[in-house]
Amino acid sequence: MTQTAAMRTTLLSAWSTITLALACQSPPARTPDLDLRDLEPRLAKRIQERLEAVNLRPTSAKTWGRLGMVLDVHNIREEAAYCYEQAQTLDDEDFRWPYFLGVLKLMSHQGESLGHFLRASELIDDYAPLFIYIGGGHLLNEDLEKATDAFQRALEIDADFYRARLGLAKVALARGAPETARALLDTALAQGAAEGEVHWLLAEAYRRLDNEEAAQRHFQRAQPLLTGSSQTRRGCDPDADSATHRPPA
Repeated sequence: MTQTAAMRTTLLSAWSTITLALACQSPPARTPDLDLRDLEPRLAKRIQERLEAVNLRPTSAKTWGRLGMVLDVHNIREEAAYCYEQAQTLDDEDFRWPYFLGVLKLMSHQGESLGHFLRASELIDDYAPLFIYIGGGHLLNEDLEKATDAFQRALEIDADFYRARLGLAKVALARGAPETARALLDTALAQGAAEGEVHWLLAEAYRRLDNEEAAQRHFQRAQPLLTGSSQTRRGCDPDADSATHRPPA
C-alpha cells in the first residue's frame, strides 16, 4: 500500500470514528414550551432571554440552570424542574441542580425531595440549609436517628443556625422529651428566632410539661405570627432571579 493510500485509509477511519461518535450522542433537549403572553412584560423579556441563551448553548448546564431559576422564582414550577433536570444531566457534579430540584419538589412532590437533597450532599457537605432539608425529610419518614444526624451536621456548620435547633426540638418531641425540646427552643429564641413555629413548638413542649399557663402564652404569641407569616408570593418582582435558599455559586 502506498503512503498516500495509507494516509487516506487513516483519515477515513478517523472520520468514521468521529461520525459514529456524533451519531451516538443524544440530540439537545428541547426548551420548554412557554406561553409568555400573559406575563408581566419585564418577566416575559427575561424568560425569553434565558430561552434564547439555551437555544444558543443547548449543552450548557449553566444556561439550563439559569432558565430554571428564573422560572422557579416565579412559580413556573413544572418547567423549572425540567430545566434543572437538564442541567443536572449535563453537569452532575454541580450540587445546585439536585438541591434546587429538592426545594422545588417540596411544593408538590415532597416524597421525592429527600433523594435530591441526598444527592446534593454527595457533592457538598458544608451548606447548612441543605442539611436542614435532609433532616426534615428524614423526620417526615420518621427516621429520627438520621434526622438528628442531619440537624447536628447543620449546627456543626453554623452554630448560630437556629433552624437546626428547631429540627432537633421536633425530634425531641417525637421522642417524648419535652424538656429537651424546650431548652433547644429557648436557645433558638435567644438567637433571634421570631417565627410562629418556634412559639407553637414551645406551646406544645410546655403542654407536655403540664405548664398550661406557659403553653397558652406561647400559643397566643404563635397565632399572629403563623397567620401573618405567609411570605410575599414569589413572582411579584419581575427582576427576581434566584430560587429560594439559593446556595453559593
